[in-house]
Amino acid sequence: MEKQKLLVKRKSRKGKGKIIGNAFQREICKKLSLACSNGEHDDIFISTSGSGSRGTIRKKAGKKTQVTQHGDIDYENPMGKPLINIWSIECKTGYGTTRKTKEGITKSNWCLLDCIEGGSENPMFLDFWLQTLEDAETSKREPILIFRRNNKQPCIVFKKEYWNNLMINYISLFNIFPFDNIILNISGENLIIISFKDFLTIMNRNLLEFAKMSIQIKE
Repeated sequence: MEKQKLLVKRKSRKGKGKIIGNAFQREICKKLSLACSNGEHDDIFISTSGSGSRGTIRKKAGKKTQVTQHGDIDYENPMGKPLINIWSIECKTGYGTTRKTKEGITKSNWCLLDCIEGGSENPMFLDFWLQTLEDAETSKREPILIFRRNNKQPCIVFKKEYWNNLMINYISLFNIFPFDNIILNISGENLIIISFKDFLTIMNRNLLEFAKMSIQIKE
């Protein structure tokens, strides 16, 4: 049976500031670097030039693109190459709304429930995932989304099938997975969402071995 494709298209949204997004990317790069080097290096990964926009522009122009021209994170130290070869990582943060009312200023945070409650526009999370998926398919890598809502802790998103295949090989007694998670079925995609902090705990600062094993499983 042919795999069902997402039936919705990503909508372009006006960002509230690249400064916030770039700072989040640098934060994630540092944490991934420490996780890949047993805490010895914090500069293995860097933000992709133009946050992946160069790859998108070249693709639209019909020009050949490199794997590392897509997604938000690239490697600077060769130690990070295995992870970037297998993962297309998109980083998203913020995107809450502020409104003035008679009662004063109110702030609202987008929510995963938006994906099932319906509305006139694509839910914010779905737009994020569609962009992640688009870059990953272009570069033939696994889509990985790392997001943080306003004033919340970062989370990481995987395709559930990919996550299960890796965890079964990486963690003994996987059936008693000890961390809170959300399973989301959206437009034909099964996703698993966990705390980014919990994910790094699972890896035990040894993310590089995880990446190498992921490549072997793919091959």
